[in-house]
Amino acid sequence: MTDAVLHIARVVVETATPLSISTGNPDGNFDTRLVTDANDLPAIPGSSLAGVMRHLYAGLDAVDEQRLNDVFGFQDRNLGQASSLAVSWGVMLDSQGRAVEGLLSPDSERLSDPLIAEARRLTREAPAFRHRVAINDKGAAADTGKFDRAVLPTGYRFALELRFREDKDSGIWQDLLGLLHHPGFRLGGGTRAGLGKLRVCSVHARSFTLRESARALQQLPAGLHETDGLEDITGACQGYRPNDQGWQDGRLILKPRGAWRIGAGHHSVAELLGQDGPEAANTMLPVTEGWVRWEKGKAQIVRHKGKRLLVPGSSLKGALRHRFIYYANCLAGRWAEDGQGKGIPEEVKPLFGELKGDGSGQAGRLYLDDSYLSLDKVKSCILPHNSIDRFTGGVRDRVLFAEEVISGAALQMPIRVNVRPIESLEDTGLRQRIIQALKLTLDDLCEGRLAFGARTTSGNGFFEGELSGSLRDWLDKQAGPAADSEKAQPQSMEESA
Repeated sequence: MTDAVLHIARVVVETATPLSISTGNPDGNFDTRLVTDANDLPAIPGSSLAGVMRHLYAGLDAVDEQRLNDVFGFQDRNLGQASSLAVSWGVMLDSQGRAVEGLLSPDSERLSDPLIAEARRLTREAPAFRHRVAINDKGAAADTGKFDRAVLPTGYRFALELRFREDKDSGIWQDLLGLLHHPGFRLGGGTRAGLGKLRVCSVHARSFTLRESARALQQLPAGLHETDGLEDITGACQGYRPNDQGWQDGRLILKPRGAWRIGAGHHSVAELLGQDGPEAANTMLPVTEGWVRWEKGKAQIVRHKGKRLLVPGSSLKGALRHRFIYYANCLAGRWAEDGQGKGIPEEVKPLFGELKGDGSGQAGRLYLDDSYLSLDKVKSCILPHNSIDRFTGGVRDRVLFAEEVISGAALQMPIRVNVRPIESLEDTGLRQRIIQALKLTLDDLCEGRLAFGARTTSGNGFFEGELSGSLRDWLDKQAGPAADSEKAQPQSMEESA
């Protein structure tokens, strides 16, 4: 008879893209606010982490419903079973790499830590947030579609603990640790539009038999960041990554053809670089974001000249979705002149997801990461504008404004697609239209026929480049020659809905 085994792992993760785990309630000023602990510091709820791990584990090839219930538990009316996996909350690390646990008194010296002070400022006084707007079928802003989302910038680190108990060492523990490196491991909201990606910084673990666990657990240090008595398996943990053949990765490398600008920022790029900048009051500015940089286990908040130019994944995803709908209608032969093509076509849901009020919605399978550019790699210039009177054709009085546009460096945006649900569609025609429409859409983007960002109707936001990686190979193989058929090449875009 073998002893039961208790596995323990202490993990440190870092926000690779901004994190947005919200409370679900507005705070009076913004539509969402971040989940915080008793110290008003951002935190990762254990339920959020456990829910994502359960979802990813259920998608593994070797996992059936019985095994899923044995690991994560279940509740079915009066039947149920507790989860064998225990997940702690993720607590923030301070600038010295120590977990902030327990309630800090108002006069605590730790509150003066620069990273703690900045995090409390973000959750209490001046939250970082993203302006978002829903896009309708015409590519314009939908009515009442404006909203915002609070985010925690990149570079913040959290410590958490996983505990798993089983009757014998069966390899399930390695599968669970491998989920931390799964391509779909993202937390919070907006995960398909650039947010919620985490990078595993360290994993320290150890397995105990229950005969030795009591004494060994007493010897383990209490802090989630403390790893005495545990083995560093950070490198080995990457080898536990599950088979992800159902995922195809790619990277969009886009070089601007001219000027571009995304979003509405508050600081001029020229000003941040110490040059003469425009007056922010009457100038539309690109968005820049601060971040946290770690060196030798110490954190530094990067502001001012160290800020980076933000290219949110949501800005590109909206443009891709709109052009995808266009090609889906073309390939299916749905033309506006025939009274067809109204509403959202069936090809959209398997790839981009669908939101329905009756609970029948579905999350998308296409993921885009936020991208950043260093300010010293781009060039900015000011374009003056004035508003034209629609009746006289002359300049309107006192309506002179300007925008700061960007040129220069190429963008690199990771893109990832979970293709297994698409490949498993029983309707082969639907499956082919989805693949072909996606290929044509990305071709348009890379060949300068699809713009994104601000003022695209005035010539901004056109890029050219390439898609690399396994996603490119998969599209070339699966799309076939039908992607170049006459159905996909109408005489004008007005012919399709």
